[in-house]
Amino acid sequence: MKRSKVIAGVLLLLIGVCGFLYGNGSTFSGRDFISLSGGRGGVGDDTKAWSGEMTSTSQEAVVTTKEATLTVYICGQVYRPGVYDLPVSARLWDAVELAGGMTPQAAESAINLAEPLSDGERYYIPMRAETEEGVLFADQKDTRININTASKEELTSLPGIGATRAENIVAYREANGKFTSIEELSKVSGISEGILSQISDKIRVK
Repeated sequence: MKRSKVIAGVLLLLIGVCGFLYGNGSTFSGRDFISLSGGRGGVGDDTKAWSGEMTSTSQEAVVTTKEATLTVYICGQVYRPGVYDLPVSARLWDAVELAGGMTPQAAESAINLAEPLSDGERYYIPMRAETEEGVLFADQKDTRININTASKEELTSLPGIGATRAENIVAYREANGKFTSIEELSKVSGISEGILSQISDKIRVK
């Protein structure tokens, strides 16, 4: 019984409040009910939450993706030799351009300007005189066999040099010291001028 009276009293109170607001030109809404019933905040805050007018003021993030880079050393016939950072998709031509371009003496036809770059590599732009005269580039590996240090197995990889001739070369070297020229190889037993001509461009003494 008492509970019913309390409920009835609350309803009467709400009706009275509604009448008061209506009489003052105000419109009662769910927003006002939230405020009166102990909502999260004042009428202003609840109005935004109830009506869906609350907007975020956070600034839009601008995401920039930095392209990965690689570092190369370019030297030789370029105007500004040095170490440069380039995008991973760069080609040798891009590195040459960054180094100021090729000098008039550069052997442009001797290099592949479309070659993809590799991180940490050295790229040498040769002179025309180097390629015309057959001079080995500084970064080119010499694959010729050194007859002063080669083993019997290495020597037998040469055309016309079998196990016996290879042993003779090693024996001559041990008895007379290092060869001072390729032509001296003709003094070795079994090495004719014909064999020497076959291997002369495949051997060295230094």
